[in-house]
Amino acid sequence: MSTFGWADTEGVCCASLAPKRGGKTDSTDNVPLLEKLPPASRVLLAVCFACATTLATSLSAQALLLVYGGALLLLSGVSPGHAAQRLLPLWGMLLLLWVTLPFGAPSLREGVVFALAVTLKATGALLAFLALLGTLPPEELFRTLGRFGVPPKLLLLFHFTHRYAFVFRDEAERVLKAMRLRGFAAGLSRESLRGWGYLVGSILGRSLDRAERVAAAMRLRGFTGTLPAIEEPLPRGKRLWTAGAVAAPLLCILLLAQ
Repeated sequence: MSTFGWADTEGVCCASLAPKRGGKTDSTDNVPLLEKLPPASRVLLAVCFACATTLATSLSAQALLLVYGGALLLLSGVSPGHAAQRLLPLWGMLLLLWVTLPFGAPSLREGVVFALAVTLKATGALLAFLALLGTLPPEELFRTLGRFGVPPKLLLLFHFTHRYAFVFRDEAERVLKAMRLRGFAAGLSRESLRGWGYLVGSILGRSLDRAERVAAAMRLRGFTGTLPAIEEPLPRGKRLWTAGAVAAPLLCILLLAQ
């Protein structure tokens, strides 16, 4: 049975995007500090970090935000290998920015400074979001966003996009494996392009059939178009002090950025 009251009708279990921890968390004492924060506090802190990143104009403030994002990552217990895996695509795009931007700016110095600012902001934001939001289970994150007034239809779109992206990937891998067993070779020839067209058409057709079966199963289970919300108590006591201690350095950085 799934979290929202309806099961995976196809027997496909959705893979989790939660990052791997650096150590064991069986004991309460070993739970990372950010895990003790309620989801609402973590979402608010992520929004505050995004605002601080936007408002920071000096390189010193941007560097402090990068350090703060790295500290949040350490407090979240995310393994360095997983963080590096997430950073590689970003750094690939930033490398292209470093190659092109300095020579397209009015002066080389302005281009380098702007590229450095973008690098600091993007890397710090990714580290912070990975620590604050990447460690939240998707269902819990969607419920928290719903409490903050995000439209239900948008939340449904996010939920099903996350849930069935893995299903489409597995389906594509199965069809591609079957094509290769039948002699398919990737390339730009006419036969290869025709094979890619068959692959896309097969995935779209199977996805439509699966969507109809899942929709029928959900209606039979009483799905009305919205996900049931679970009320979560506001942070009190230790939780409130923990949230304040984590957010205090961000406030100091905002003051220094002015």
